[in-house]
Amino acid sequence: MTIPVELGGASPSHRDSATIQSHMPDGSRTAVPFLAQVAVSLSRPELRWEFANIAAAVALLSIALAAIALFFFRRRTRDLTLIFFGLFCVLYAVRLLALLPSFRSLR
Repeated sequence: MTIPVELGGASPSHRDSATIQSHMPDGSRTAVPFLAQVAVSLSRPELRWEFANIAAAVALLSIALAAIALFFFRRRTRDLTLIFFGLFCVLYAVRLLALLPSFRSLR
């Protein structure tokens, strides 16, 4: 792969063309092995459990966001129960998603 480079100043009389040889591999050839990942093939009951876990994680994330929003929109409170509950729900939902084989294969 050669890269054309202009040498010299900005005036047209000093423009010389040169090429630099690149020792790096071509990006189009190295991207193919990264894109060719093994597809996760699951049976129908396993897919049902995957869907149930994803639905539970999404429900927990929505509950967490509602609890955190409720904590910030309440006025003059020093009770941190809602913020801790929201953070716990976020962490548990992320854990649920991280343990799913379909989400692990997305990396």
